[in-house]
Amino acid sequence: MQIFVRGVSGKTMSWEVERNETVKSVKAKIEEKEGVSMEDQRLIYGGKQLEDEFTLAHYQISHESTMEVVGRLRGGGYGKLNYPPTLLALAQKYNQHKMICRKCYARLPKKATNCRKKKCGHSNELREKKLFQVKNL
Repeated sequence: MQIFVRGVSGKTMSWEVERNETVKSVKAKIEEKEGVSMEDQRLIYGGKQLEDEFTLAHYQISHESTMEVVGRLRGGGYGKLNYPPTLLALAQKYNQHKMICRKCYARLPKKATNCRKKKCGHSNELREKKLFQVKNL
């Protein structure tokens, strides 16, 4: 059967495929022709992203159907943090080991029992500040 794939560049290409082919094999063909790696491709059909392990028949892709290839967005997280352990300990001491007022969100010393701000009425509703986590990649 013949399917159409609208590439990242915007032009539409036609492919001759079988209904029992996997999405991964279609991505491999696109990689050969377009030069976009399989990891960076997302195939969209009918508003849904196609998973690699399923076949075209599973998604009910028929003769002369049109799919779209879009790039995968990379992002999220902080990336690799390479701080020396002494610097991390110092940052945790001055920035993390604190108490937070639940009413006015003031940052208070670790041993505080009441808030120092007048606007919350020197509230005694305090919590510990959440610690940031360092990811070792």
